[in-house]
Amino acid sequence: MNTAVTPFFSEQRWEFAPHERSPLPGAPATPDHPLHRRLLFWAIGVLTGLTGGLGVALIQINVLYLQGSLGLYQDEIAWLPAIYVMTNVPTGMILIKYRQQFGLRSFTLIFLAIYCLLALGHLLVTGFWAAVAVRAASGIAGSALTTLGLMYLIQAFPAAMRLKGIAVGISVPQLAYPIARLFSTDLLAFDQWRTLSLFEFGLAMLCFAAIAIVRLPPTMREKSFERLDIATGLFFSIGMALLCAVLALGRWAWWMDTPWIGWALAGCLPLFGAVFLLEYHRANPIIDFRWLGTFNFLRFVIIGVVARIVLSE
Repeated sequence: MNTAVTPFFSEQRWEFAPHERSPLPGAPATPDHPLHRRLLFWAIGVLTGLTGGLGVALIQINVLYLQGSLGLYQDEIAWLPAIYVMTNVPTGMILIKYRQQFGLRSFTLIFLAIYCLLALGHLLVTGFWAAVAVRAASGIAGSALTTLGLMYLIQAFPAAMRLKGIAVGISVPQLAYPIARLFSTDLLAFDQWRTLSLFEFGLAMLCFAAIAIVRLPPTMREKSFERLDIATGLFFSIGMALLCAVLALGRWAWWMDTPWIGWALAGCLPLFGAVFLLEYHRANPIIDFRWLGTFNFLRFVIIGVVARIVLSE
């Protein structure tokens, strides 16, 4: 590893053998690390993975408590987990190509800093729109943190156990829900929503410091963004926002009294159809629908859904 001074948003400079280089653009190289560094990577991977998962878990589990402490109506509090998903899912799609061209470190640090500032501001300024802004930033930062946690945990395992590192990296964010149930109600009892927000702010600051200090090995980069990515990202983001709004508010607002729910559901279908047509016929798609339809991926999805149901129960 080269210990020369590296720009803040750049990855650490390393010198390693050809077989240790990353085979995929956007994925860090996998050199052999000493034990102390692997333990450090493991700790940061667990921290970032849990922080990314807790961003939505703390809200969903305590939604009824937060409604009273924040002074929001039922249909207003339902927007908070929806806003998180609205920003989290499209960000994960865009990050696929962003990290291939620019690396993941700069994106994570920038939006994690924005999230920290908004979370700090939410402690001083209350209200519905302040909570919405924090959830939106949390969704963007959470998507990057989940991916970054996976990469740190891959580095924490020796070469022969790298597949286990991937399994652990995928599993850690799922532990956020049972962990949130253990202590989040105690935080709310101490000082209502402020203690919960302060806890989130503290976790985000810890992640920012850890990522800034301990850098991953460099990634192989290549130009990946294309003009059609703008159309795909726009259609997918709007369609996902409409669908999330329907799923979140449809259970509280009566369709006959709230006609926009029906229009939103009708509007998201052609948008997702446009995304499918655009991506299916592209040489370098963001969403590879051909791969998503393979048996191995469908089996992975079924296992993931079953695991999520078991953890929820």
